[in-house]
Amino acid sequence: MLERIVRPLMDGWYFAMGEQLPQQDAFHAVELPHDWAVEAPFSRTMPQAGAQGYRNRFGVLWYRNKFLLDAKMEGYRYYLDFGGVYECSTVWVNGVQVGENLYGYTPFRVEITDAIQPGENTLLIKADNSQIPADRWLSPAGIYRRVRWMALPQRHLDPQQIRVQTHLKGNTAAVTVDGGEAGELLGMLQGEDVQLQQRSGEDGKLHFVVEHPKLWSAQTPYRYTLTLTLLQDAQPMDQISMQIGLREIVFDSEQGMLVNGEKVSGEYLAPFYTDYHNWIQYVTYDITSLLKKGGENALGVALGNGWYKGRFSYEKGMDCLYGKDFQLLAE
Repeated sequence: MLERIVRPLMDGWYFAMGEQLPQQDAFHAVELPHDWAVEAPFSRTMPQAGAQGYRNRFGVLWYRNKFLLDAKMEGYRYYLDFGGVYECSTVWVNGVQVGENLYGYTPFRVEITDAIQPGENTLLIKADNSQIPADRWLSPAGIYRRVRWMALPQRHLDPQQIRVQTHLKGNTAAVTVDGGEAGELLGMLQGEDVQLQQRSGEDGKLHFVVEHPKLWSAQTPYRYTLTLTLLQDAQPMDQISMQIGLREIVFDSEQGMLVNGEKVSGEYLAPFYTDYHNWIQYVTYDITSLLKKGGENALGVALGNGWYKGRFSYEKGMDCLYGKDFQLLAE
């Protein structure tokens, strides 16, 4: 089985603005994650002035970088993986357009196998932020999340295509796994007192039945390890592991949100008002009370651009959340 190779591509970036691709000497070094909306000049007369924090963030953004490739390895496909680029982004490698993504809040991946070459490779990103209105509140502008370079086996699993569903009945949990378009899978579901193995057909669907499962909740966020191996002619081609919680969530018109059949109390909700001058008086709950040790199941973060200048790192924030058994529900 070929090894997955994933490398961060967070250093060595240069940034410039312009309707057309600027000259090379117009670029200056930046660190990722980078948000032009934080650096943009203040303006009282710009479109959406209040909604965008009076930062004149509109325009076309350009990023360039270089990376070295010792050799193109046989049996691999190469990708660039972006956590988020705001917005209307286009990606070129060695002058070849390899992909685009219009929506600024979704992660995306572009294949670069045919565009890369052994030795030095040039990377160019365009993010068109000229569309008005940008959003209904402060929006980022640029490569504001992580970028990764990936070499994956020719046939591989895509986490974005994998779907896991849990159905509870009595003292059992039926877990259904859909591997997407991958093909035949070997699945292993492991916990403290359970180890189950199943093999799918070519449809990539697995079915596990867990007796007396340890259910996931905000109070007891227990998680099982699901390992999926992609098979071809009974030989392993690729493998990924993930942490999953066995739980059932139901939205009821009368009772509201139910987790494992129990009503979720309103104390979990902390509505914020978006008037930037008076927001603090509208915080209806103490947010620190929500961050129960190892307990809270979701954290929705909406940060005004000026709040995290010099203070907030997306990568460090995600490490903190996942390290404490959080699942990111909204970003």
